[in-house]
Amino acid sequence: MPLPIEAAQAFTPKVTPLDSPGSTWGQQPPTVSRGITPKQEAAMMVASWADATGDPLLAEAAAQLSNG
Repeated sequence: MPLPIEAAQAFTPKVTPLDSPGSTWGQQPPTVSRGITPKQEAAMMVASWADATGDPLLAEAAAQLSNG
């Protein structure tokens, strides 16, 4: 049985680091479709409240949320 240091020196892992260039090097990364963000969801909810109540303050809040 080899000594631990000899076993460690003989160990050659076949692992590719995650940040190493692979077969897709230089290609565009796949686009990720973004779903509705929580802020957009809140804007839609407040806008529906504004429509239901006719409250101009809620309508303004919904507009501010949806603009960023």
